[in-house]
Amino acid sequence: IHMRYFPTFEDLKEKVNESFLKFEESKQEILNLFGFYTKKATVSVN
Repeated sequence: IHMRYFPTFEDLKEKVNESFLKFEESKQEILNLFGFYTKKATVSVN
């Protein structure tokens, strides 16, 4: 929703909150991806 016009600030806030909810709902999927990459990584930190 890039460069979208919102008639009021309340409309903008509502859309931002909707977007945050989408991220909240997909957080486990994202964390699972991090776990996948962590298992694949062979970097040693000293």
